[in-house]
Order: sequence, then structure tokens, then C-alpha cells
Amino acid sequence: MEELENLRKAYVRHIVIGMIIVVVIGIGATIAFNNPQIIIFALIFGITIVILTGSSKKKKLADNYKKQIVTTTMQELFTDVGFDYDKGYPSSIISETGMMRMGNTYRSNDWYSGKYNDVSFSCSDVYIAEVTHDSDGDTDTTVYFSGQWYVFTFNKSFKGAFQVCEKGFNYSKHGGLFDKSIQKVELEDVNFNKEFNVYSTDAHSVFYVLTPHIIESIRKINEAIPGRLLFCFMGNLLHIGVYNGKDNFQPKVFKSMNLEDEKQKVRKEIEPITKFIDELRLDNSIFN
Repeated sequence: MEELENLRKAYVRHIVIGMIIVVVIGIGATIAFNNPQIIIFALIFGITIVILTGSSKKKKLADNYKKQIVTTTMQELFTDVGFDYDKGYPSSIISETGMMRMGNTYRSNDWYSGKYNDVSFSCSDVYIAEVTHDSDGDTDTTVYFSGQWYVFTFNKSFKGAFQVCEKGFNYSKHGGLFDKSIQKVELEDVNFNKEFNVYSTDAHSVFYVLTPHIIESIRKINEAIPGRLLFCFMGNLLHIGVYNGKDNFQPKVFKSMNLEDEKQKVRKEIEPITKFIDELRLDNSIFN
């Protein structure tokens, strides 16, 4: 923990000293030029230099945080833990489900995997967007997804494929593995229909899988986990997207770190895994 604190303090010193220099540059530019455009340029240039020159310190802090805090905490909760925090899912993992618009910009990192209650899982931070440029050179970005993407391999299998999409999750789609016979399915639970849209290639399989228990479990998960949810049931795989606009496993910079507090923060960030597996009973071999 002492090493992490030293890395954190070194990064903070860099930022503080850098910003002091930027302020001095701004004052100097004001006195010398009294030109708002030059002053703004000088400030932006100075801040950019501070950020760029501090990037290596920030990355070293983040890498050590993930190795010393994140991985250790995972190993206390899961078995067969694997990780590659610099990499994530290839875009094909998500595009081949056919349930997301993929845009023209894709990033993924902080990949990890493991087992919980004998259920294998993996997760990664994912960012998907459509970036366009108009004739004036202005850029417009529409974010399709920003959050965590989970894949579970479990002891159930079913015919066809189907999607459960929380209303408000605006950039899902029903293509790819979902052929032209895709159907929107209305369940008997009217309140669930108000919260989620369900689409399937085989309506019968939906009623087999979405039992009253599973419906109630999805509702509980939705209440407990911030963000919009997207589920895709495919064979013996379950993909879950949590659109919350967050990157997990980021160390605090301007506050001293306490080992137990940091481990508790990580437990909170990986808590969705245990909730998904426990609530949906993914370790069972039958749906109930």
C-alpha cells in the first residue's frame, strides 16, 4: 500500500506543480499580450503538456492499483481468475450477438475472467460510438454503449436466441443472429412489459426461460445495479450489457488510499457478477 501511496503522491505533485506553471504562463501571457485568444491558447497548451507528461505516472499508478488491489480482491471472491487490464473484448464478441449497434468507434479494456459457484464468466469495460464530421469540420459523437459487458457460460441451454432490453437502452438492435422471424414477445407480467422489451427467434423458448422467478430476478437486478440493462440468451451463453457510463477500477488520485476502503470499492464494482449468477441461478441445470 505504501508503494501505491508514493505513486499517487508523485502524480499529484506533478499535476499541482504543472498547474502552478500553467497559471504563471497565463499571467505572463496576459501581461505580455493582453490578447484573449493568445491567453486561451497558452493555457490550453500548458494544460495539455501537463496531462501528457503526467500520463506515464498516471498509468503506472493505475497498473499497480489493479495488480495490488483489484486482482487480489477478485482472487478472494472468485476462482480461476485471469486478467489483462490493457486489453478487452474484440468487437466481434459483441457484434456477433446481433443485439448492439456497433457504430464506427470501439474501445475495450480492463478484461478479466473467473469462476463463481462453478459458473465461468468474463467482463470488460466497453465503449461504442458513432462519430461523424460535418462539412464545417465539427464533430458529433453519439454514444451507443459505455459501461461493462459480461459474458456468462452456464449450465442451461435453450433453443433459439432472445433478448431482454430495458426500455431507455436506445441503441440495441435485433439483427445478426436474430433472423427475419424475430418476434416481439409480450409476457403475462404487464409491469415487466412496461420496463423491458423482449424479442426472440423462438417465442416458446422465452416462456420456458423467463419463468416468474427469472422475471422477478431481472427486476431485482435492475433495481440494485445502476445503469440500463441488456440481456441476450444464446445457447448456453448469457451476454449482459450494463450501460452506466463508467470505467471500473480507477484509483483515487486526490485522496489518500486505505487498503480496506479500496478493496470494498472493488467489491462493489464486481458485485454485479455475484448478483447475476445468484439471482438468475445460472449454476442450476434447469430453469425455475
